[in-house]
Amino acid sequence: MTDPEQDERPDAEPEAPGTDSADGGRDPAMDALIAASRIHRGQAMDGNGEHVPLTNPEVGRIRNAADRFLQEQERLPKDRRLTRSKLAGAIGESKSTVSQILNNKYPRGRIDGHRKRDEVLRKIDKHLALLAARRESPQRSGFAWTGVAEEVKGVANTAVLLDTIGAVYGPAGIGKTLTLEALLSVYPGSVLLTIDDGTHSVTTFLRELSDKLKLGSARYRQSMRRCICDALRQSKRLVMVDEAHLAGLDVLNCVRQIHDSTGCPVLLAGLPALAKMLLQGRGDDSRGATLFSRVGVSRDLTERCRNDGDRGEPLFTVADVRKVFARSTLRIAGDAQRWLQGLACMPEVGAMRAAVNAVRLATHVAQQKGDSEITLAMLQSAAKLLHGLEGARAIANRIKQQSKVA
Repeated sequence: MTDPEQDERPDAEPEAPGTDSADGGRDPAMDALIAASRIHRGQAMDGNGEHVPLTNPEVGRIRNAADRFLQEQERLPKDRRLTRSKLAGAIGESKSTVSQILNNKYPRGRIDGHRKRDEVLRKIDKHLALLAARRESPQRSGFAWTGVAEEVKGVANTAVLLDTIGAVYGPAGIGKTLTLEALLSVYPGSVLLTIDDGTHSVTTFLRELSDKLKLGSARYRQSMRRCICDALRQSKRLVMVDEAHLAGLDVLNCVRQIHDSTGCPVLLAGLPALAKMLLQGRGDDSRGATLFSRVGVSRDLTERCRNDGDRGEPLFTVADVRKVFARSTLRIAGDAQRWLQGLACMPEVGAMRAAVNAVRLATHVAQQKGDSEITLAMLQSAAKLLHGLEGARAIANRIKQQSKVA
């Protein structure tokens, strides 16, 4: 990662997003991806593109690599471990076939025995190569306290201090979920539930909350609610609900009733639609009015970015970008960092999540070329592949406009 003082060098002239490679071929990012998929260790081909039999050294190398990989997996938690069964499922083969081939016990009497063995070994080799590429590509640091994350934490602190319900909302891709997960370690005993298609009803919501609290599964809804309230009452444990915009009014009122009964602070997080849901009952005597009155603090995470007579603040700063990619395996050039910051400030294309994808793809291209630095041109090439030519041009124009305003 580049040091702050390295950022002051003159920016390189940005490459047009639609520029092709020097030889008139495809975009460099696409060329790198095609090259990576064309050649895999142990995947020998003849001149017609047909697979030729693997040599004994190649067979032994793939088997040994698979054995080493599976042994390394034994050190991981069970929920993250890749077993032979999962490996077989990942390549579309049966567990017994994969086990027999890796143990050199695949039925030799079959006419297609060697061909089938080679086919499965090539699949295994390709899958292991893809897993290795994913491990080498940069991920977001486990968590980074960006400006957005600090705002979410501020609302959580307020909810805990006032024993009230807090709400945060903003576009997808800005780090709301990662922040809630980080808050689990900030507030001991806190619980986090995510609303999805399976938790849209009160009964399923109560059942998941009961599981999170490690309570015995009661049969009826009222029994579950009673057990949950008994466990939470006066505990002051923070209850966080992610994707709250997907919850119906019944589920949100259930959360409100648990808050009323136990005094536990609550933090709701979701897309901007959450704000509309909370405001639906304002000023009337419906169930929504009761819910709205209990929300003691709410925050639009993009509010500080609006232009109200001033240019507003950026959603993310260059310093935020540095934090997010602090563990990147390659140096990111200064002008590339500023481009990423501009992309992260564009919720309409994915915000910080889009920046992460661009860096991961650019890293793959850099590794293919043997470079030690991610350049602006690499990121622009990645944007063209990820968002299409028109999308990349729109991104370039928006970033240019942001630079002029700044």
